[in-house]
Amino acid sequence: MAKISQKPSTVLYPVPAVLVSCGTGQEANIITLAWVGTLCSEPPLVGIGVRPGRHSHGLIKEVGEFVVNLPDATQTRWVDYCGMVSGRKVDKWAACGFTPAPASEVQVMINTTHWSRVCGLSSTRYLACATSTERLCHISPTTLLSAMMWAC
Repeated sequence: MAKISQKPSTVLYPVPAVLVSCGTGQEANIITLAWVGTLCSEPPLVGIGVRPGRHSHGLIKEVGEFVVNLPDATQTRWVDYCGMVSGRKVDKWAACGFTPAPASEVQVMINTTHWSRVCGLSSTRYLACATSTERLCHISPTTLLSAMMWAC
């Protein structure tokens, strides 16, 4: 097969879609993100991209933590669903049949996903495009991640 040449872009494929749980109590929410990645190994650092207008952006900023949850293949429908509806209007936990489980004193993780890591927000950066926020997340031995969130 011949290689296809395309214009320069920021798209890297394939990218894993993750479910990020954030907020507390009745305000807990789930957002689907593909703009997630490892930024550094030592200290462990993860970054996520969330637009300021998203419901989850405010929850992460307020609480200072979030959980990155890796879904398995059987949860593809819910990954799609959580990326299409707003947590301002819908209880995604109930709609997807997910069970919230305590991940830290303030955070909840999705009990039925394949893998979860708690992230502690270490910084937020608003990028020049002004529609996303960068959040950095450091990973500690206690599985608490310090995170960076970016906005574009």
